[in-house]
Amino acid sequence: MSAILAEPELTPTLTSYPKVSEADMRARRELDASASGPVALLFTFGILWLVAWSVLNLILTWKLLSPDFLSSYSFLTFGRLRPIATSMFAYGWASCAGMGVSLWLMVRLCRVKLRSPLSVVIGTLIWNAGLFAGIVAIHLGYGRSMEYLELPVWSQLTMLGGFSIIGIWIVGLFYNRREGTGFITQAYVTAAFIWMAWTLLAANIFAAMPWVHGVIIAINNAWFISGITHYWFTAIGLGAAFYLIPKVTGRPIHSYYLANLGFWGFAFLAGWGGLQRYNGGPIPTWLITLNIVATALTIIPVATVAVNHHFTMAGGAHQMMHYSPTLRFTVVGAMAYTVSSLTAILLSLRTVASETGLTYVNLAQSHLVLYAFFTFIMFGAIYFIVPRLVGREWVSATFIRFHFWGTAYGIGLTIITLTIAGLFQGKDWANALVDNTTIVQTTLPLLRGSIIGALLLLGGHLIFALHFLLMILRLGQISDEPTLMAQLHSEECSLK
Repeated sequence: MSAILAEPELTPTLTSYPKVSEADMRARRELDASASGPVALLFTFGILWLVAWSVLNLILTWKLLSPDFLSSYSFLTFGRLRPIATSMFAYGWASCAGMGVSLWLMVRLCRVKLRSPLSVVIGTLIWNAGLFAGIVAIHLGYGRSMEYLELPVWSQLTMLGGFSIIGIWIVGLFYNRREGTGFITQAYVTAAFIWMAWTLLAANIFAAMPWVHGVIIAINNAWFISGITHYWFTAIGLGAAFYLIPKVTGRPIHSYYLANLGFWGFAFLAGWGGLQRYNGGPIPTWLITLNIVATALTIIPVATVAVNHHFTMAGGAHQMMHYSPTLRFTVVGAMAYTVSSLTAILLSLRTVASETGLTYVNLAQSHLVLYAFFTFIMFGAIYFIVPRLVGREWVSATFIRFHFWGTAYGIGLTIITLTIAGLFQGKDWANALVDNTTIVQTTLPLLRGSIIGALLLLGGHLIFALHFLLMILRLGQISDEPTLMAQLHSEECSLK
């Protein structure tokens, strides 16, 4: 992982259409076929969890406006639905989609067939069974009051067992990769599985210790949130972006030196953040300062990634975003990564954190990272991968457009309204003359706007799920050309 040994295979741009040998195409199809079952299963579970989360997200958003909504049932109270929704999104949709994309990328880039698809299927079933059982436990009142660690210990350790099976194959593919097939994407993906296994195991064991209580639990929780956000979701998202952008545009990564610098800078700095969320709390000042400094230094890997993506897209390649659903979702996600990283640095500063801490701003930041960045890149990857799994193209460009604009407007409206509401919250909380009732009344109009965002997300996800179902049923188009979001002009070549 210390160096990039070769450039990724490229596909045509709008103005060039290099030939791909029949032998190479046959080899790619064989690689895809070896992993098609497990990848399709991971995507299926992920999309089912995404739709379920969308429904809960709408209910929870409504509950912010009307706390009495469904309050007659203890298992439908906000205090239980909120951790369930968090677990559905992080461990259901995001993790399953991330594992599916990672598996396909590793098989393709390592040029090694998946020798035991059944074992990955078993790992997938164990992961989702553990998650489902944990969600039922939360419904029954056996959850934990730690963000992203709400699932019982036994549930997450069960999930870790399934994850380990999948992770062993990921690491095995990297170890057995063909000579000359080293890519920056492999570095991010392989490291992500190793980091995630350690983070999940260490945080759960530490939290279960009888002598761990009080502030130590909060520190452990902050470390885990930072670890899973950066070393799992962000690592996979960046790895996928570094594959998809060059692949679709037909251009090599602008600078492999910057790519390596960004990876190692990310590896050393990303895990040191998290505690700044407790700025002003009963935590040693030097520890929070260390987290703030480390977060500020992440500007180095963030800048290298942004520069690499920008110059890879330079020279007219950005025009392809008008046509390619994969590129449009991926580039928007990559831009959101830069924005979310810069806002994370800003929010870590003490003067800013004193106004925004524990407000809706933090929730907006979470949506910016896990949805606008990670989820959009996963959507782009799925649009690229699924046709190669089922041998057909997407059914409807209209469905893709509705999905993109529904989710883009939905998450944009959600982030904007929560951010503005959070800024009002922080300003009023700092004023001792303003009571909580007044603060709630101030933020209510903005929260009503987030209802529209939640509805748009639900609609976009339902269309995406239906479109994916049609593809799994092999009802897509039999075509050598991809389904584009807009028709190409007659003088332009088709994308492949």
